[in-house]
Amino acid sequence: KAVYELSRGGKVDFTDTKNSSKIALDFKTNDGRIYMALPAEIAKVSLKTPATVTAGEKFTVTAEILDTTGKPVQALLPVSFSITDAKGRTLDGGPYGCAVDGVWKFETVCPLNAEEKLQVVLKDRASGLKAEGTIKVGKAK
Repeated sequence: KAVYELSRGGKVDFTDTKNSSKIALDFKTNDGRIYMALPAEIAKVSLKTPATVTAGEKFTVTAEILDTTGKPVQALLPVSFSITDAKGRTLDGGPYGCAVDGVWKFETVCPLNAEEKLQVVLKDRASGLKAEGTIKVGKAK
C-alpha cells in the first residue's frame, strides 16, 4: 500500500492496521491537502514516443505509470507534461492531464516550424517521478 499527497506531490508516511489507516496531518498554514491511497507504490513512469516525426505530422505520446509489479496503476492519476522544440518553444495542449488506469495518451501535431527535435517531459504528480523522451523532427515534404 502507498499514500500520496497530490497538491505537493510525494509519498506520505502512514500506519496501517487491520481496520484502519492513519496519516499524520500538519496544517500549520491552514492550507488544504488531497491524499490518494493506492494498493501498491508507484515505482516507475515509462514514456513511448515515435523516434521521428515530420513537421506537420500528427503523432501520439503514451506514458504508463507502473506499480512495483510492473503493471499500470489502476487509478486516475494526475500528470503534468510539456513538449518543447529545439528553440525551447512549448507546444500547445498542456500542461496537465490524467492517466486513466495508469495510461496517459496525448495526440498532437508537430509544428511546421519545428526544427531538429522535440523534447517530451511527463511527471506523475502523485509520486513526483518523471520520464523524458526525444523525437527527431524531419522537414515537411
